[in-house]
Amino acid sequence: MPLPGIEWQLQIDRIEAGRLGLDVGTIGSAVQFITEGTLVGFFRPLDSDEEVDIRLRFPDQYRDLSALDNLKVLTREGALPLTSFVKRIPKPRQDSIHRRNQMRVYEVRGNTKDAINPETNQPYATNITVQKIQNWIETKANFPDDINYKFLGQDEENRAAGKFFAAAGISTLFMMGIILLWQFNSFWHVILTLSAVVFSVAGVLLGLQFYPYISILLCGTGVLALAGIVVNNNIVLIDTFQYLQKNGYSTHEAVVRTSAQRLRPVLLTTITTIIGLLPMVLALQADLFTGEFSTRGTSTSEVWAPVSYVIVCGLGFSTILTLVLTPVMIAAPSVWGKTIKSWFAKA
Repeated sequence: MPLPGIEWQLQIDRIEAGRLGLDVGTIGSAVQFITEGTLVGFFRPLDSDEEVDIRLRFPDQYRDLSALDNLKVLTREGALPLTSFVKRIPKPRQDSIHRRNQMRVYEVRGNTKDAINPETNQPYATNITVQKIQNWIETKANFPDDINYKFLGQDEENRAAGKFFAAAGISTLFMMGIILLWQFNSFWHVILTLSAVVFSVAGVLLGLQFYPYISILLCGTGVLALAGIVVNNNIVLIDTFQYLQKNGYSTHEAVVRTSAQRLRPVLLTTITTIIGLLPMVLALQADLFTGEFSTRGTSTSEVWAPVSYVIVCGLGFSTILTLVLTPVMIAAPSVWGKTIKSWFAKA
């Protein structure tokens, strides 16, 4: 709850102020140079539809209570101190009660530290700080049952971004499935192709365990971009398998030939993609004129580094599983069919 405070009220001696030719508006304008600033105009930025106030006030070192006592106002008799006709009176601060949907609400605002976290040797991340506060509330705060809480700000934006990317991911997989079904004419092969997306997401989750901070917006963008890349490996394998089957090869031989023929193209594609993204993952900065390299990064690298890291982790993990599991699962229906037939023959 808010701590008790003091409000300073200015009581004007109207008789003395009138004798000096001053009114409340003139005195208030003078006081605003020390407080919030006196309004002198408006400005509308090019990237905004709303106007911004232009206010004039004293520098920071001249905006305290002592400056208010020393403030001079121009009158008929010259510049006189404000204390000549204004008395400053302390009063208890009155806090207002805010309600939403008939429930009392109090907002606690704060930012993460602008420093390096000694535990991770990285800047403080908002999502980690929010998680620590939430754990403290659930384990040690001991709030009454009638008190509810939720996090706003960036945490709220992350939740909204997570919902958006979940819907976008489902829509993307659905559209990809329709196109692949049209191409392969097999539900099983469509499922195998889209399974690469599941493998890649598992690799992303493993990789994020070693990343200093998680941005739902950037990681979600990386996962959506990754989904269009990782399915190519399965498409190449399954398309080659179907081509060999049409040319008279058995299922077992077609799978073996597919794995042998497409091993090198898949590995080369994956390796070149990962190597090409490593400079962005490491936030490398190169100066072609001086020949200097650094890993300090820039504002641009802060955006592309998480996206590239997600793509590298997901692509590397899914490629390894794709080369092993996809050929096995392609031949699985044939093997299962033979096993079932042998069971019925024995019965």
